[in-house]
Formats: sequence, C-alpha cells, structure tokens
Amino acid sequence: MTPKRLSRRQFLTRTGLGGAGLILAPSILAACSNGDDTGSSSSGSGSASVAAEPQDVKFRLNWVPAVDFGGWYVADSKGYFTDAGINIDIAPGGPNTPEPVQVLAGGAAQVALVTDLLTVSDANKQGSDLVLWGAKLQQSPLGLLSLASNPIRTAEEMVGRTLGGPEGDQTFIDAVLTLNGLQAGDYTFVPTGFDPAPVVNGKVEAMTCYVTNQPIALDLQNIDNVAVTFADMGMPSYADMLCADRTYLQDNHDLMVNFMKASIQGWDFSNASDANLKEMTHLTLDEYGGADAGQEFQQQYLAAQAQVPLMQSDVGTFWIDMDQLAGPMYAALKATGRENLPDPETIVDMSILEEVYPQSS
Repeated sequence: MTPKRLSRRQFLTRTGLGGAGLILAPSILAACSNGDDTGSSSSGSGSASVAAEPQDVKFRLNWVPAVDFGGWYVADSKGYFTDAGINIDIAPGGPNTPEPVQVLAGGAAQVALVTDLLTVSDANKQGSDLVLWGAKLQQSPLGLLSLASNPIRTAEEMVGRTLGGPEGDQTFIDAVLTLNGLQAGDYTFVPTGFDPAPVVNGKVEAMTCYVTNQPIALDLQNIDNVAVTFADMGMPSYADMLCADRTYLQDNHDLMVNFMKASIQGWDFSNASDANLKEMTHLTLDEYGGADAGQEFQQQYLAAQAQVPLMQSDVGTFWIDMDQLAGPMYAALKATGRENLPDPETIVDMSILEEVYPQSS
C-alpha cells in the first residue's frame, strides 16, 4: 500500500502553518509491545472482523505530523487499516485550525484525538455529546522544566518562584499546588510560548512543558535540565484520547472495534524494537508531513523513545482504568476549579476496549 504523502502545499494548506519553521509539538507517543517485528499485536485483541465493503473514516489529529501519531501512520502504511475494512484519512491539526472537538461537532471527522478529559467535559457543556473510548497516553507528559543549576522538582519548590508557560497554564500549576495543600497563585507567572528559551536566559525559573519535547531540545544543545511531570507531582491524567460523537460510536461499534485493533497493531509494531521506532520516525518525516512541518529526525526519534513508558498499561494499549479516572484523575480535574463535572461513566464508552480485551471484563 502506498502511504498518503502530503505535498508541502497540501500540508501547509491543511494546517495553516504558512512559512512556519520548526514546531515543538505539544503532544505525545509510544508503547508497550511484544517485540514482534511483524506488527502483530500481543494485546489479545485478535484479528478484525472486516466488513464486505471498506468504509471511510476520517481521523483528525490534535497537532501537526509528528511521532506522537506514528503508530497510526504505520497502521496506514502497512495496510492494517485496509485489512480491517477501513479507508483511513489521517488529517493533521495545528495552529490556526479548529480544535478536534469542533471538527467532530461539525461532522467533518468521525474520530478525533483530544488532548485530555477537560477538553471533552468543556465541549459537552457547550452542547456536544462526545465520548472518550481509548487513551493513548496513560500518563500525561505535561510538566515543568527547569535548569539543573536551579531545579524545581516538587510542588513545594514552585512556591514563590517565577514560572512561565502559555497563557492559561496557570490552571494546571494552581491545580498542582492545590492538590499538594499549597496556596494557588503563590508564584509569579510570565506568559511564554512553547520555546524553552525563557528558562535558558533566566526570564523564568521554570516553565510548563511536555517532558517528551522541550527537555529534548535542551538536551540536544547540551543544556542540563530537569523535567518532572505534573502526574509525578500528584496530578494524574490520561492524554491523547480517542473521541467520537456518542451516536456515531454506538451506530458503528464493529467498525470502531476494527479501528482500535488496527491502531493497536500499528503502535505495537512501532514500539516493538528500537529499529521499528526508527522506521516509524522516518515514515513520519518522509511520508506523512513531519519534515514539511519542520520536524528533524534526531529530536523526533528521541521523543519517540521518551514516550514509550507513557503508554504502558497493565491491560493493554489504549486501556482506560475507570477507577483511576473516577478517583485521582477526577480529583485533579476538580482542583482546576471545574464545577459540576459530568459523571465519568457518561463521558467514557468502555464497550470497544472491553471487546478488544475480553480478559479484562
């Protein structure tokens, strides 16, 4: 099967990047695998039950092409989606494009990757009826970056410091402080972008980051740094979650089971070995628009390695533990100041994962 390569013009048109250079992707990847280079899954997911006629599925990502999505590129390139009876269209996101939840609500895609639980909870309060049905990242990579010469490793060490990040990230910093019994807002916040330069030049003592991204950029410049996830500070969260309209998911249950199985197959192949990670990285850059987005091999390959442990689950790839979600993860959501949160059972549909992993029931 010939991969769906985007020309530079197509890529820039679809993402609205214009002449942008290197983009630090605020997202993620990785995996638990069986070491089988054939791409077969060790998850017990079995083979997909294929419909007589392939069905179109548009899958909207939440950022520009990167190894964060490499398992899906592999599943497309190697024909796993085709074998599952799916004509997949993997559409990138990026700056100046609608949020995935907006794309779903408008019917322009059937499946989307959303960043976190808050995204769906907030969208449903605005009238959508979206559900989550898989979590690629079992631990969010969102965290805090500081220099090794002036490290911040704990919530207590954040107090009274000068912290940076994109506007709005105060919500997460405050939640971490609250969950640790500290006073929200007890720091000086300086709005920054995703570039770690403000940490290096001393404008801020630490900044929010994705531990699979900005720390790697500093490592490649031989700048000693410390990166710690907010999950390790007591604010656990899933990230990069599969999302769909509730009615679509219910009406297309078998198709989405096949989508999940092909996705698992692609991720299991990608993370089965270091050689496969490199193959996936080259595929992302050369055939799916990563190079056109300004991504470079070494940074993307290291990001792929760094993300592997974030996808590990005792049950299997994409699993959602409802006890964890309804317990500590919901406590973290409440610490962000959100009120009247929906019952967790109403925004998560476990029926597909339970069919893929019958031993979990």
